[in-house]
Order: sequence, then C-alpha cells, then structure tokens
Amino acid sequence: MAPSSTGSSRRAAPGCPTARPASARAGSTCATTSARTRRSAPRSRRPCGPRRPSRPPTRCPNRAPRWILPTGAPRPRKRTRPSRRSRTPKGSPDPATAYDVGVRLLGLRAHSAAELGRKLTRCGFEVEVVEGVLARLADRGYLDDAAFARAVASHRLGSRGGAAIAAELASKGVARSVAQAAVAGLDPEQELEAAESFARRWLPRAAPGSLRSLLEVAGPRLARRGYSQSVVREACRRALAAAT
Repeated sequence: MAPSSTGSSRRAAPGCPTARPASARAGSTCATTSARTRRSAPRSRRPCGPRRPSRPPTRCPNRAPRWILPTGAPRPRKRTRPSRRSRTPKGSPDPATAYDVGVRLLGLRAHSAAELGRKLTRCGFEVEVVEGVLARLADRGYLDDAAFARAVASHRLGSRGGAAIAAELASKGVARSVAQAAVAGLDPEQELEAAESFARRWLPRAAPGSLRSLLEVAGPRLARRGYSQSVVREACRRALAAAT
C-alpha cells in the first residue's frame, strides 16, 4: 500500500525499536516550550489558630434592600421629626399664638402664673404679650395660684413636711403668703402619719427600745424632708411604741 501523502506517520508497535515510552517523549520536550509555561502561584495555607466568626452585614432597618426596590425607583428618605424648639413660634408677637401655647402647656399639667410666664418668655414672646396672656388665662379660670398651691401641697403630703412643701412652691413662683396658706390647710394628723411611716424604716438601725437612738438615726433624715422638730419627735415616739 502506498504511503500517505499527508505526512502523518503511523504509531510504532510496542515491540518496534523506534517506539518510545511517554516518559522518554516528555524528556525530549523543547526547552523553549517549558520556559514559556507559567507556573501557578503557591497557595496560601490557612493558619492553624481559631478563625474569627464573620459578622453579618449591618443594614439600616428603615432602608429597603436593593433587590426589593424596582429599577429607577426613588429611595425612601429618612423622616426627621422637627425639634421642640423649631415647632415653637420663636419671637412671634401674636397674642393669639401665645395664648394657644399657654393653653397647650396647661393641658399637660397645672402651672403657677410665674412658672407659665417664664416658659412663654423662653418661647420668644414679648413681655407685654406674656402679661396679657396670663391675665386672660387668669380671668377665664385657667390660672389660679391658690388652687395650684393646694394641689401641690396635698400631693406632697405623703412624702414631705410643711417646710419642704413651702420651699417647692416658692421655687415655682408662688407667693409666700399663698404657699403658707396652702401648708396651713393640710391635715396635721396625715403629716404625722407619713412621718411615722418613714421613721419605722430606721428602727432596725436604732437600739431596741431607745427613743434617743431612733432620734439620732431617723431625726436628721426626717428634718431634711421638711418635718418640724415636734413632728419628728412625736413620729419617732409612735414608731417605737408600735414596735414594742
């Protein structure tokens, strides 16, 4: 059979002397070919120590993920609540606006006239406007320092004495005569019962059956709460008698 014109040679048989193993063929590779072959970079080995746990990605709760928002949709803006100062009309000379602010403050809790006037002044209203608003509120019965003093004194009677109540009313701008009248209208027996209840808490720290020891322990604390010396002594005597 005539040899093929394509120039391809047949594979030599295994027993043929011209046959070479694959290792021999690999050894005869051209030097230029092996030089052009790139070597792979050595892989970095992981350290043997414990791995740190990966932190989950933090996301803003008010912000939707990107895959939820449609393409081209505007992103929601964070809502900002205006501060209390920005909501309050600063420097507004309108008496109607100042009156509305005063009614709103009285709706939150009761105020004395001086206390409400200080707040309206801090809001930026003029002194003349504030005085007119206070007079208008007093005429309509929204402002009454005497009723305010009686309410505060009745509320504080369970934890403070007359002197402390009068000092608190003075700090709120109530006149001294009005504060003294409110304290004088309190029930002395209720004040004594509140002082006696407080004195009982300090019986374990005093010597058993000793009035002097109880006065030394509980007396200064009762005095700081505004109780008079006579109330302090009688409250300690009652607390000691009830314990024995």
